[in-house]
Parts: sequence; C-alpha cells; structure tokens
Amino acid sequence: MMGNDVNKRIIILALSVITVLGVCGYHNKTDSELGRVNPTLQLQLKEVVTILETSSGDIIGCEVLILYDWLVTPGACGEDLISLNWDYGYFTLTDFHSYATVKNISTGKTEYFDFITTPHTALNGEIGWYTKLRSPDISPKIQSNPAGYAIAYFEPSRPLRHNDNLVKDFNVIYVHDKCPGKTLIDVSDIIYQMEDDQL
Repeated sequence: MMGNDVNKRIIILALSVITVLGVCGYHNKTDSELGRVNPTLQLQLKEVVTILETSSGDIIGCEVLILYDWLVTPGACGEDLISLNWDYGYFTLTDFHSYATVKNISTGKTEYFDFITTPHTALNGEIGWYTKLRSPDISPKIQSNPAGYAIAYFEPSRPLRHNDNLVKDFNVIYVHDKCPGKTLIDVSDIIYQMEDDQL
C-alpha cells in the first residue's frame, strides 16, 4: 500500500483503428473524442502510464495498463500480437498479467478467458504476448466484441526524478491477424495528462 507521500502522474495514450474500403488505417483520438463512439471505428486501443513518485520527486515505480476493445467483431478471430517496449536503462519489469473477454450474446454477460501471467516473449526492454479474440468455452456463434486487458509493473533501474521525460519510452504495438493494409498499430502520442497529489 502506498504511503501518504506518494503521488501519481497519469498519462493516457489512445489510438483507434478504422476500416475504410477494407483497408486498416488509424487515427489518433483527441481528448474531446474519448467520450464519443464513431460507428466506423473497429478497434479502440488505450495505454495508461502511471508514474509513482514521492512528494520529493523521486520516482519509485511505474504501472502500464493496456486496454483494447473491438467495437465490432473482426472477420479474423485468431490470435493477435501485442508488444510493449521501453528503455530498460530506466525501468525493470517486475510483474505482468493479462486476460481477454468476449460478450456472450445469449446471456449478455462478459466472458473472461485467456489469463496470462508470463509474457510469451521477454527481452531487455520488450515483452510480447498473443491475445485470443475468441473464447474456447462458448460457441463462436454466440460471442462478439473481443476485448482485453494487460498490466505491467516496473521499478526504476536507476535513480529517477519527476522531471525525467519517461512516458514516451513506453510504446505499445498491436498487430491484428490477417488484417489487410496496415497491420502494425503503434501507440505513441500523449493525449491526456493528469497529476493526482498524494493518492
């Protein structure tokens, strides 16, 4: 549990994929667009970076949350690749877990599956894992809107301070299976930043 002298600096990055004439493209959503759903959007991908620091400005940890949400069921429902890259000279990975979900059309409930606690690949400054877009536990005919969640925890590899520009060092890449055109989706633009004092 964090003490009273720990502050959070939260940075939200988001990207949405659209399909135009069957070709995957992308555009960055602005802060004002986050509350609206465009019916042409296929995939919403969000990265939330939370820097944990003391009131004196020393960085003591970092959490990176990755969320994806298919607003329509994609034609290809195999396994998609997600990777997270960072500068390992600044941060060391300490923990990771993820899961996938689909909507059960029959019950209207969310089905959870594909729980992962160890990335499929792990290198210095990079992890990667495959996420399933279809649950093996229910019929493909009654599931829709695959989504997923992953969180990675880090501790500093060396002393770090509040003024160090670290956020852009966390980069998420999402690769959709069998997507024509642009398959590699790169999240890198900061769209919202919030600082919470003494959380």
